[in-house]
Order: sequence, then structure tokens, then C-alpha cells
Amino acid sequence: MQKKDYLYSFLSGLFLAFHFITWFESLKYTSIASSVVLVTMSPIFSMIGESIFFKKRYPLLSILGSLVSIIGGILIGLGDFRISGKALLGDLLALLGALMVTVYWLFGQKVRTRLTLLPYTLLVYGSSTIILVIYSLSFHYSFTQYEKTDWIVFIALAVIPNILGHTLFNWAIKYTNATTISMVLLGEPIGASILAALIYKEAPTLIQIIGGLIILLGLYVFQRYQIVQNN
Repeated sequence: MQKKDYLYSFLSGLFLAFHFITWFESLKYTSIASSVVLVTMSPIFSMIGESIFFKKRYPLLSILGSLVSIIGGILIGLGDFRISGKALLGDLLALLGALMVTVYWLFGQKVRTRLTLLPYTLLVYGSSTIILVIYSLSFHYSFTQYEKTDWIVFIALAVIPNILGHTLFNWAIKYTNATTISMVLLGEPIGASILAALIYKEAPTLIQIIGGLIILLGLYVFQRYQIVQNN
């Protein structure tokens, strides 16, 4: 491993920690729907970042596909989407979370060309953990005084979206790019709507169904014409 591999991996973990901080803090001020929709705006930042740092160019239809998916995501959260009062702070934090996760992916895209998955994730998750511990200590957050159900949620969050979810994306980013990863994450509002229906018996509204179909259409167009461009 080169010195820059350690540096880039640490910076990747740093921005992953900032992503968690800004996104989770946004939930204090704005709705879940608004937060999830805004934090999945990362394809916009990814396209800009890849254009600047990797000199990547996307065909017009691929860009249009990404914009269509973003519109679909906005539609899903439209019923609970608001920009006013304290919600504005939450919305800005969620958007900042989208920027932070984009930088995290861009560093990962750079480092994973040389590092295998295990050392990279060990360095990234390790540095992210240290930063989050320092953050929690700075605000005097407790590490122990939680209910049993809270611990179940903590463990589930660690295992499913982080160890499984983020690790799968970190594996995939060696073979694809940050924008593609970000585009796939636009399916998150769809998954959230399905889980809400299964767990909380919240039937999806017509506009949520339409938004989900629009996201899938946009994802198809983006992937279809990006592959043509790459070939």
C-alpha cells in the first residue's frame, strides 16, 4: 500500500462520517421523506465530481435519465416535502449529506483501483468510527444508556445497511463509478415505501407508485446509454 492509499482511505472514512452526521441530524428538523429524497440527490454531485476529477463525459440521454429519476424521487416525497422554518435547516443538512456521500464515493473510486475490498473497508470504516466517536464525545452523547429495542435497531443498522449495503457498494465501485452507485441509491425511496407498507401498513399513494415507476424508467435510460457510451 502507498501512503496516498492510507490518506485517501482516511478521507473517504471522514466524509462517510460527515454523511452520517449531516443526514441523521437532518431528521431532527425535517420529515423522513424530505430527508431521504434530498440525500439521494448525490448523482448531481457525482456527475460534476467525475467530470472535474476523472474527466468523464456522459451522453445527453444518460444525463436526462438521471434527471428523470431525481424527479421520480421528488414525487415520492412530495406529499411530505416542505421547505419552511426549521425544516429548511433539515433540508440543507440532508442535501449536505448527499454531497458528503458523493465525496466518499469519489475517493473510493480512486482507491479501489489499487486496493482490495477488505483492507479498504477496514481503513474506511475504522477511520469513520473514530471520527464518529470523537463527535459523540464532543456532544456528550451516551454510549450505553439505551433501551433494548434501541440496541436491536443499532445492530440492525450496523449489519444491514452498513456492513452489507455499503460493503457491497464498495465492492462494486471497483468495476463501475460513483455516479452509477449514486443512481442505484435513487431506488431507496421505493424501498422505503415498500417497507412502510409491509411494516406500518402504509399503502403507497398513486403519486408514490408513479414516482417509483419514473425512477425505474430513469435508471434504465441512464444505465442503457451510459453502457453504450462506455463501450
